[in-house]
Amino acid sequence: MLSQPDLFKFSSSQKLKLAELFCGAGGIGEAAKLACVPGIEIEHLWATDYDKDACATYNENLKPRKIICEDIRKLEFQSLLKYGVIDCLTFGFPCNDFSTVGEQKGMHGSFGALYEYCVDALNIFNPKYFIAEKKSPQFAFFGDAWQTIYQSNKAC
Repeated sequence: MLSQPDLFKFSSSQKLKLAELFCGAGGIGEAAKLACVPGIEIEHLWATDYDKDACATYNENLKPRKIICEDIRKLEFQSLLKYGVIDCLTFGFPCNDFSTVGEQKGMHGSFGALYEYCVDALNIFNPKYFIAEKKSPQFAFFGDAWQTIYQSNKAC
């Protein structure tokens, strides 16, 4: 286990191995690629999404070792271990049930509890870092939802 100060020390040329859940067309991955941090090269190991067009765009632009175009509820995380150990896991789980323009079902909608798959992935892959993206105004209407998600991720 690395100490906290060591987490941010990189050798002169290090690859940061990135994986993404709910990758969409690749906004987070593209931002990581364009960040241009001296001494760090981003290697996109794998990414998942259920939308075939988003997967095709991600694959074309970021060229991960593997793109998995499948519903996360059917995905076997263990099968992704063969693509290598990841340093960073990113996810921005679907906001449909939290959006102010959606049905606002929160945790009780069909997408509301998908964050649980992110927590499972964190426990399986045990990355050094993770980035969980979700716009905070979406949770303003579901205060308990944010606390539940926060506490679940904090436990990892």
